[in-house]
Amino acid sequence: MTQWTYLWADETARKRLGDTPEQLMNQAVEVKSNPVRTVMRRDTFYFKYDRRKSGRARREWRSFQHLRDAGIPVVNYLACGESAAGTLLITEAWPQSESVAEYFYRRFESGGDDPGPFLKRYADFISAFLHSGFFHPDFHAGNILISRSTGEFALVDVYGVRTMTLFDRLFRRYRQERIGMELRTCLDRKTMLHFLSEYGVADAGVFYERALRREAARLHHEWPRRREQILGGYPKFTRSEGNLLRSVDQVRELLPLEGCEIRREEPLMAENLFLAHFFLQLAAIPHRRVAALDRNAGILWLEPVAAPLPCSEIPEELPERLRVLGCPEEDAAWSADRFGRPLLRDYDRIAGMISK
Repeated sequence: MTQWTYLWADETARKRLGDTPEQLMNQAVEVKSNPVRTVMRRDTFYFKYDRRKSGRARREWRSFQHLRDAGIPVVNYLACGESAAGTLLITEAWPQSESVAEYFYRRFESGGDDPGPFLKRYADFISAFLHSGFFHPDFHAGNILISRSTGEFALVDVYGVRTMTLFDRLFRRYRQERIGMELRTCLDRKTMLHFLSEYGVADAGVFYERALRREAARLHHEWPRRREQILGGYPKFTRSEGNLLRSVDQVRELLPLEGCEIRREEPLMAENLFLAHFFLQLAAIPHRRVAALDRNAGILWLEPVAAPLPCSEIPEELPERLRVLGCPEEDAAWSADRFGRPLLRDYDRIAGMISK
């Protein structure tokens, strides 16, 4: 029998979890998994089980303690366990919460609500962390929770968080300040610049232009791996259903097939158009989404869209963002989504570009 040793947040946590909390995983439900790590939930507890025999869990535990002691909002870590079989971190679920990435997609990108009040609160939270003296190597909206009832924020998954060094301050600053760029899909340039300024970015206009180029370079660098994940049924992007490869959205829900336009192409062209949808999604370009692909038959399921918009109604910033990506945009056709916001309707030439 595997022997576990634990560090406890306090005696209350120990009493709640018992002497063998690893056994609670037997009835836990898997949330997400990869070859080395599994995240599970049972009742109000999350279990992060890492099969690697390393000090990662203990380092994350220490990061939590430093953040808690400094008064930085962070989810409650209850225990850190180590054994020959791996390591285990147990945290407490934050009531009525979801990640900022999911919340923003549901409420504003997909739901069409006014993001103004949220952006002000979010900017205050980001600013407080950026001025806290800590460096977070993975500071993004998926690692921040928001309470749907109170609107408060808290960090989650704090592995690697440390006191900021001079090297961090001089050469890794962008890794934290870029967090606002994740919301640019449905925010215009004016709103983005105000948001960046609100949380402390100096000269937001210059930062925004440089950030677009850096994000584009990052996407092109990561694209071969992302392409493999998309076509391989990686759950963050797709699910296989018989002959179909179906798209999932940013909250990992399947895009509906009902009401979609059916398009038939040569199988390779159909695959490239399917991939182009994800390329544009990762680039935060609003576009007509592809709900599913039949790779063998070359059939695509395209979301319904409104009639084309005249060029005069397309903000110049959107074609500019395509140019930064290196995408051909002279033949790009735009439509409006159900909230009247412009989205890229046809992107055949972009599909050809990313296939090279």
